[in-house]
Amino acid sequence: MKRLFIFLLLFVYCLGSSAQMKKRQVEYDITKDRVLYTVGISHLDTEWRWGYTTTIDTYLKNTMLENFKHYGTHYWDIDGNKVKKNLDGDDSRVIMDRVLPFIDDNVAQENPFIAVVWFHTPHKPCVAGPKHKAMYPDQDLEMQNYAGCITAMDEQIGRLREHLEAIKADKNTMVWFCSDNGPETGVGVSGGFRDRKRSLYEGGVRVPGILVWPEKIKMSMETDFPAVTSDYLPTIADAVGISSDKLKYEIDGISLLPMLEGKMTERSKPIGLCIGNQLSLNADKYKMYAVGGEVEYYDIVNDPYETTPLLETKDLKKMTTEMNKMLDSYKGSFQGKEYGTESYQKMEQEWKTSGLK
Repeated sequence: MKRLFIFLLLFVYCLGSSAQMKKRQVEYDITKDRVLYTVGISHLDTEWRWGYTTTIDTYLKNTMLENFKHYGTHYWDIDGNKVKKNLDGDDSRVIMDRVLPFIDDNVAQENPFIAVVWFHTPHKPCVAGPKHKAMYPDQDLEMQNYAGCITAMDEQIGRLREHLEAIKADKNTMVWFCSDNGPETGVGVSGGFRDRKRSLYEGGVRVPGILVWPEKIKMSMETDFPAVTSDYLPTIADAVGISSDKLKYEIDGISLLPMLEGKMTERSKPIGLCIGNQLSLNADKYKMYAVGGEVEYYDIVNDPYETTPLLETKDLKKMTTEMNKMLDSYKGSFQGKEYGTESYQKMEQEWKTSGLK
């Protein structure tokens, strides 16, 4: 039986909406170099930062030590140990250096595999190396760093795809790519969609998504079908012939395989999100948004920029009931109902989101 190699590719910071793809490189802003040059200072227990690593000498030349702000993050291996080696240079390359050997090992043994790769680029703080910064001589220092980091990440994605082709694992490998949220406050563009990162209006959650799967998708296609990363698991399970009722846990998403095959045009299950005191439920044509218990409804198909709230109707009111049901499920998962309490206790956080009346 032919094995399916699966590769999930995500990065942590949104570039903005797909409508602004060509404008992005000249409209972004990033943090100042005072914070950026705080990488690779081992005696301060900071092995890495997002972007390009530097040395204590470079750091001291660019800022006073008392301005140092520890970001509190590191690389860890599979056993939870802090990684100390091969951390110089561009961050995306450092990450991809770990990905390719993992793929090679599994392909050599004909093992199906899944690799989830979280690029830090272009999350703040952003520092490009000299090579990539020099590619943007007409931009200011901030944009040279920002665009340079994105270019360096793009090179590593190209490196990945070339490597898959070289080892003849490209045809039956799914490569997914997406961002996790809208543009950060003060930087980036949202393509006209309302609000930005940390908001559940469309500007905070609607981002481009890309899937490359040569064995299944023969021709390029574009869709406005609403999807979410929760759809990854049921889609992959469907692709390898595992029915949803065989999966161990409750599944929030749906399989996108019928959509890719042209057999599905509407979601069978809404997309529910929550953060702090915000809630949202996207049910294909209509969307419910709530903050602090105040509820708004939008025709998200005809009003994607959420400019005109709809008057509440009996049918729209049902969305609040559906949201409360999903919220109870999320809370149960968060507190260990499905997966145990080890992660919950490690996070040392309490559930804060309340349901709707």
